[in-house]
Amino acid sequence: MEQKELEITIKEMLNNLLQRFNVTIEHFNKMEFEKGNEKLQFIFEDLNVLLEGVSIIEENYTEIEIEEINEKLELILNEMENKNYSLVSNIIEYELYPLLQHWEEHIIHA
Repeated sequence: MEQKELEITIKEMLNNLLQRFNVTIEHFNKMEFEKGNEKLQFIFEDLNVLLEGVSIIEENYTEIEIEEINEKLELILNEMENKNYSLVSNIIEYELYPLLQHWEEHIIHA
């Protein structure tokens, strides 16, 4: 896959993930933890695919650091294990979501 095609695919994935995170956040805020957890399972799988693509283009974008996402994901997983879904929702909404938006903006404007 060419660089430009990969960037377009990454942008599409980011957009899709951001939309799905909104739905997941809603589930957690409504205390629908089972639904939220189910959505997160699929989102995490897609995030792994996204990170594989981003690792290929990362050197071209100084604003993008995979380690930042990994830190947020680790926090989320730890809080999921502790069943602290309110904090899971907050980490997604206030830390992970803005970071993915930042990535999307920088890839779009590159």
